[in-house]
Amino acid sequence: MLLAHLRVGPRPWRFAVRQWHYTAMMAARAQLRQRRSSMAQPSFLDRFLAKRLNGAGFASRVTAVPGRQLHVLVGEGTGQLPPIVLVHGISASAASYGPMMKILRQHFKQIIVPDLPGHGLSAPLLGDTGHEDLFAAAALSLRELISEPVFVFGNSMGGGFAMHWAEKHPELTLGLILCSPAGAPTQQADMQAFQASFRLDTLAKARIFAGKLTYRRMPALIAWLMAPIIKRGFASKTVLQILAQLRPDHGVTPEQLAKLTMPLLFLWGKAERLMPEAHFDYFAKHLPAHARIERPTTFGHCPQFDRPAEVAKYVVEFAAKA
Repeated sequence: MLLAHLRVGPRPWRFAVRQWHYTAMMAARAQLRQRRSSMAQPSFLDRFLAKRLNGAGFASRVTAVPGRQLHVLVGEGTGQLPPIVLVHGISASAASYGPMMKILRQHFKQIIVPDLPGHGLSAPLLGDTGHEDLFAAAALSLRELISEPVFVFGNSMGGGFAMHWAEKHPELTLGLILCSPAGAPTQQADMQAFQASFRLDTLAKARIFAGKLTYRRMPALIAWLMAPIIKRGFASKTVLQILAQLRPDHGVTPEQLAKLTMPLLFLWGKAERLMPEAHFDYFAKHLPAHARIERPTTFGHCPQFDRPAEVAKYVVEFAAKA
């Protein structure tokens, strides 16, 4: 009976066994490739910068969220101000705050900088990932590390997370610093163009994008060197899913902004070239009356890249008075 089941037509049963073994082996390899493709594939630059920061005293910590592990850089400071959390934007990483972290540690007791899921050294989440899934997972990760109320600084998509955190955990938020934050609603007619501005499928597009991040446009050589890194970051599964799931009604509402009762500093540089001016107008109209709004002349979309000392000065002065 067993031999009858192993027989395939006129073929000998030994050949049928070998065929079954080969099929099972190929299926196992396919499953392994699928698992590997869903895991984080940190770039050499992310690993190198994280190691440099480890050597500077910022330890790598790993926190567990359902099904995945997230990487966080944590450094003890020599200052007296309470701990501060720094949250990066889309396709960036914790290590992008490196120069600013070294300055802030002189003023704060602790610096906590997470790699958002699917970014830096953090694994991507399982299944489809929208910004709400990403924010929820990052919040769970931070809850494992935070033992007292903190200040939260967020840039770009990190600003969107900072607002999400402050709304959900006001008791753990001493103050909020939003720097060119994402989260303003976008009109349906403008949504496709907004999404397209982040579709960096060529090196030429990546070079143009790089030039929009800082106060002065990057020198051609630096933009040329950065373009492959930027293009790779925006081709990741997590980033593509977040951008694909953006909808006009996904912005933070006036009612949600009204819940941000903690001290709030809002930074939007006059050299901002990535986010539409209409987004600034929305925040300026709907932020709580106590929010302090600043428009530094030398700030682009990511001033922590090229103006870390200036950003740190704003942050320290705000935290000292909060």
